Amino acid sequence: MITRNLASIEAHVWKKLEEKLPEGLYYHGMHHTRDVLESALLIAQMEGITDKEDLFLLHVACLYHDLGFIDVYKGHEMRGCEIARAELPDFGLTEEQIKIICSMIISTRLPQSPATELEQIICDADLYYLGGTDYETVSETLFKEQHELGMIKDRDEWNKIQLEFLQKHHYFTASVKSSHNLGKSMHTKRILGLVNNNKKI
Repeated sequence: MITRNLASIEAHVWKKLEEKLPEGLYYHGMHHTRDVLESALLIAQMEGITDKEDLFLLHVACLYHDLGFIDVYKGHEMRGCEIARAELPDFGLTEEQIKIICSMIISTRLPQSPATELEQIICDADLYYLGGTDYETVSETLFKEQHELGMIKDRDEWNKIQLEFLQKHHYFTASVKSSHNLGKSMHTKRILGLVNNNKKI
C-alpha cells in the first residue's frame, strides 16, 4: 500500500512542479527537490533508518518541502505544508502522518530547527551541498536566482552573506558531520579569503 501511494504522490508532485514552478528558480527548481530526496534517503541509510513508515514519511516530506514555491517565495515552507494538508488525505494519509510530514517541512525553514531524527535528516539533506564538492556550482545557482529577484545587490554582498551563513550553520546527523564538515570548513575558508581580499581594495 505504501509503495503504491508513494508512486502516485511522486507522479503528482513532479507534474505539479513541472507545470507550476515559476521561471528563474535556478536553485529551487525540480532538480533541487530531486537532490534533497536522494540525499535524504542516503543519509537515512547511513543513519540506520530501516522502518518503512519512517522512510515513507521522509520521502513524502522531501517531495513537498519546496512545493510552496509554486505560489510564494518567502514562506514557501508553510505554503508547502498547507498544500500537503490539502492533498495528502486524498492519497490515504492519516492526520498523524501529515502532521509528521509538515513538521519535517517546517523544520527546514532557516534557521533550521529539527526536533526529531527524521527532521535532522531532511535538514541536512536540504543543505547537503554546503560541504559537498559541488558547493561552488550549486551556490552560483542560488546567487543567480536571488540576484535576479533583487534579493542580492552584488557579488561582494553575496560573499558576506554566504560567509556568515556557513559560519553559523551546523549539520545535525553524525554521518553528515563526518562526511561534510571538512568540506564545509574548506569552503568557508575560501569565502573568508574573498571577503578579506575585498576589504583590502
